[in-house]
Amino acid sequence: MCKLCFSELSFSERNSSDVYVFSAADYVPKVSKALLKPARYAIGGVAVVTFLGLGKIAVMGPGGIKGAVKAVWNPKPKKELEF
Repeated sequence: MCKLCFSELSFSERNSSDVYVFSAADYVPKVSKALLKPARYAIGGVAVVTFLGLGKIAVMGPGGIKGAVKAVWNPKPKKELEF
């Protein structure tokens, strides 16, 4: 069985770290096999930064993640200038 073939692994054989590893294993060798290990670290780093950023929004942001998503579509009201 191919260790890199995600579809051949049963659900019990998969773990959470396999997701980013297989993303790199699918696309990076088309460019260069030497870049596979650095790409895995880069994808892992992006995952950690994303996790920390969403955690910060959830804990410190007004309305949590739901409020942050709503803020994308609801612009802030414009303040009128007084003379």
